[in-house]
Amino acid sequence: MFGVPNDLVLHLTKERILIEASDYAAGQHLMIDRDSCVVTHVNDPFPNHPIWDCETRRVHGLLGIIPMPSGPHLLVITERVLVGTLFEKKIFRLGTVDLIPVASDNRDRKQDDYCRRTVLNLLEQPYFYFSYEYHLTHSMERISDVMGNVIKQIVNCNNLYGAADRRFVWNDALLSDWYQPSMRIFCLPLMHGFISINMLDPMLYPELRNHRPLGLVLISRRSRERAGTRLFTRGIDTEGHVANFVETEQIVVCGDLCISYVQTRGSIPLFWTQSPNLRFRPVPKLEPYADHLSACRQHLNDQCARYGSLLLVDLVDRSRETDAELSKAYESIVEQADNPDVEYTRKGLFDLVDSDYLNCYMGCIVRMFPFISNYRTQDCVIRTNCIDCIDRTNVFQSRVAVRVCARALFQLGIARDASDPLVTIFKRHCETAWIENANVLSRQYTGSDALKTDLTFRQSNSMLGYLRDAFNSFQRYQLNNFHDGVRQDAIDFFLRACIIPGQRLRAPRIFPEPPPILRMAEWIALSSCLIGTGASLLITQSYEKTRDNGSGGMLLILTYAYLAIKHPHLIVDMPQLEYRTLESAIEYKESE
Repeated sequence: MFGVPNDLVLHLTKERILIEASDYAAGQHLMIDRDSCVVTHVNDPFPNHPIWDCETRRVHGLLGIIPMPSGPHLLVITERVLVGTLFEKKIFRLGTVDLIPVASDNRDRKQDDYCRRTVLNLLEQPYFYFSYEYHLTHSMERISDVMGNVIKQIVNCNNLYGAADRRFVWNDALLSDWYQPSMRIFCLPLMHGFISINMLDPMLYPELRNHRPLGLVLISRRSRERAGTRLFTRGIDTEGHVANFVETEQIVVCGDLCISYVQTRGSIPLFWTQSPNLRFRPVPKLEPYADHLSACRQHLNDQCARYGSLLLVDLVDRSRETDAELSKAYESIVEQADNPDVEYTRKGLFDLVDSDYLNCYMGCIVRMFPFISNYRTQDCVIRTNCIDCIDRTNVFQSRVAVRVCARALFQLGIARDASDPLVTIFKRHCETAWIENANVLSRQYTGSDALKTDLTFRQSNSMLGYLRDAFNSFQRYQLNNFHDGVRQDAIDFFLRACIIPGQRLRAPRIFPEPPPILRMAEWIALSSCLIGTGASLLITQSYEKTRDNGSGGMLLILTYAYLAIKHPHLIVDMPQLEYRTLESAIEYKESE
């Protein structure tokens, strides 16, 4: 079955944009009228649409139409990077994109430049993936349905977007307004997260020469629902969506057989905040009058409907009083929810991995060809959380995955026992892939690499690991306080929109002006003190004059400290975009 065409040809004129499908769908086109911005599917042969004085571009995919302040823009893929091949289907990482104006208005050019820059900066990060044939947004268990001993694909790859899991389609808002089933071959779903495809070479590993091709695939799918940065996006919303929700699927491939194993992570499903305030660790605050039970119950019911039974692993460190309060509230709410398919546990970081809990959490064996002799579904999923759902969660999930990986080799009959050299080789590849996954997921949410990655290999951190964690913690502090406002704006602008009759509108309250000087106050204060002192020593060799400059620098530091304590909002980089409700968006549009 065919999927989405690998290449598209754009014909740009003053009146319209014609999108020509290549490959097997050469007779189908999209036409976008530049005046009305209406998208039309055209089945007529292309020569019936004469074009004069047009600009022609070749692109690798259409991601949708994004409304800018100056007018709608077409978002297209201009460069792609091949990640690997999964079941004979190519997986790509997003390289570069381009925004092509459909209809523009020069009145909002300044605002347009900011939005354009934030969108391009977001999409040019190496964390977005797509495929023209494979359903990246679905786990293997969702892709395949068991009917006796026959595997039936329930998802038609000729409609990648229409059959996608919308939680993980990051360009859903750019496609949903104009999408129709007849336009399915032009709609390319974009997934945010991490993909690693590592097939072992028998030439490098003699132990594999008597076995079928063996490999490890790791796919992390980040949800677009309640997406954002670390300190600006916490907890749950009224629809049961939690921050930093990620579904991670580990696939052990052996010829035409594979074992799929899914784990999830997500923020504590309560209403709580932890706004940046220049403190190294802001105090998390639980909303006192919110309906935590209703939102948490909605979230757990949705997860059980999707994954089956849940084992909630709470890794929050209760030695901190504020964190302990949040963790105890979570435990209490889960008990009140009284869901028979949900089990809550607080075993230690390493205790649970070595226990018998995992015996009923083995993955499912799936064959990508018609017949198979054995099939077992994963009827229970482990949902892990800590405060950030990053560092301790990464360590726990990676250790669970390594254990499941070894069992997969036994189940496939490739390895005899834990002392088999093949088990050691595969475990090493599994640990490496999970560390890379941990760093990528951490960069997406916190801005820095993950902490505690040494614990993936051993029970305690090394000295080099402590130094690495210290550096990453400082980097995380700096980014969360002085740069995450812009990152949050980029995510919000790309994912969300206010809808008014006949048009989708992102209506900002005020677009960012040049950052206030107070946002760089910490660097100004420290550099003025150090540079002033150093320059005086070199030029005058006079301690008295040096002391005066040092006093000036100290005055700046004290001023900054006062503002940081009393008015941190003047220094912290806060999001600048505000999205109106439907009614206010209509009033905004009518007032123009």
